[in-house]
Amino acid sequence: MRRIIRLAAATASLLLVLGTATVGFASSANADPIPPRPCYGSDCNGQPVGACGNSDYYNPVWASAEFYDGATSVWLYYSPWCNANWAYAQNDWPGMVVVDSVWVHNSYGAYGWGSWGQMVDGSVAAQACIRWHYYADPNTYDNCTNWY
Repeated sequence: MRRIIRLAAATASLLLVLGTATVGFASSANADPIPPRPCYGSDCNGQPVGACGNSDYYNPVWASAEFYDGATSVWLYYSPWCNANWAYAQNDWPGMVVVDSVWVHNSYGAYGWGSWGQMVDGSVAAQACIRWHYYADPNTYDNCTNWY
């Protein structure tokens, strides 16, 4: 009878240790999961930037130097997490200049619109552009980054 009690106690102890280890591994594995990519490469064409640009996993990096003409600035961003590009622009003279549009496009002809707007495939060359005009002047001006 003692042998059965010892065997039952040993089995219960072993199950308790294994159960604790399994729970410990499961909880630590779920503590900081890497989210799935919302899109990658050409699947990102037209997708919103927020999908790839707002987390430590996405690590957006500069892909271009700032293009600055004295009135506006534009940059091309790239996310290695999503392999996608997008445009960011700012109006440096808000009282004198109107920004008409901001876009990013790549060498395959995909377009994304808006500053921090839509993305395009980052596996091919891309550039970011801005179209603007002075309040009193109907002529528009386009400025773009180099192709990267």
